[in-house]
Amino acid sequence: MAEGTTDSSGRFSIQGSEKEFTTIDPQLRIFHKCSNAEGRCYKKASLEIADEYISEGKVPTKFFDVGNLELKSLSSQDTKDCN
Repeated sequence: MAEGTTDSSGRFSIQGSEKEFTTIDPQLRIFHKCSNAEGRCYKKASLEIADEYISEGKVPTKFFDVGNLELKSLSSQDTKDCN
């Protein structure tokens, strides 16, 4: 759907659209190297986006505000990506 990166303060904004005949299950996937800055692998955390934030068309009608995320608190859900 869409990709993006954070700015120097860790902020980001992202918007995507997709044409589907069935329902979509969008996720916010975060790839990071917290606690592993020198390794080649990234940790991957995923957050599901609730259906109430999915709208028809390319212009969103409601915005999903992630707020402040502490990546350390997501570590129990992290997987590794070494590609």
